[in-house]
Formats: sequence, structure tokens, C-alpha cells
Amino acid sequence: MQDMDIRRAQVEDFDQWSVLWRGYLAFYGEPEDAQTSQITWQRLIDGQEPMHALVAVRGGQVVGFAHLIGHRSTWSQKDRLYLNDLFVAQAHRQNGVARQLLEHARDFAARNDYDWLYWTTREGNATARMLYDQIASRTDFVQYRISID
Repeated sequence: MQDMDIRRAQVEDFDQWSVLWRGYLAFYGEPEDAQTSQITWQRLIDGQEPMHALVAVRGGQVVGFAHLIGHRSTWSQKDRLYLNDLFVAQAHRQNGVARQLLEHARDFAARNDYDWLYWTTREGNATARMLYDQIASRTDFVQYRISID
């Protein structure tokens, strides 16, 4: 197994990130909107935005990502950090990439004085949930959503 590096995404990562991004959207059955993907990427690499991207790099290839969004909270004086997206290329799953991305996200949260790192996943995402159950506490919150058109 090759060594892996977890680092902030860089402009030159776009092509490799976009392949993974399309895979992530397909996993969740979401169509890609090229304009939204471009805007998302720009936000992720813009140091002035509250959005951040970590990438896992192995053998010069981006093999996974974690997208983070910092935000205010009414329940805390500190900001919270939301893990919006986590994805690992199929060929690199089950060998610690997701765990390392999560550990680096936790370290990012600690270094930047966030109160919590948290995320949601689908009930049926059993493989991911096995990892999440090992490293985080599951809450009893249920998400509801209203689509605004």
C-alpha cells in the first residue's frame, strides 16, 4: 500500500476532484449540474469562504475528499463544522482513507477552534455507518427538509 497524504485541496486538483465529485453525486442518485459543480469548487478553494476541502492523495492521485462547512450556532459561542460530503474512490475503499479524512477533519476543527464536527448520512449507508459508529456518537436527531423552488 502506498503512503497517503491528506491535505487542503489546491487549484490543480480540480480535474481529479471532479471525477470523484461525479462519482459521489452518482452514489446518491443526484444529477450533476456543471455550473453548480464549478461554483462549489470555487467556494471550496477560496480561503475567504467558510467552505473547505480536504483531499486524500495516494501515488499522486486524489483518491478521496471531505468537504467541510463552518457556521455559527445559536447554542454555542463557538462555530460548528459540518462535514457536508465524504467520498473515497471505489478502488481505495476499505483501507483507511475515509477514517484518515475524518481524523484530519477533526484535527482541522480543533486547530480552528470549532465546537463540533458533525454530519448526516443515509440510514441505508451501512458501510459508512460502521465506520461512523466507531469514531463518533450517533444522535437522535431526525432531519426534515423543505425544498424551496
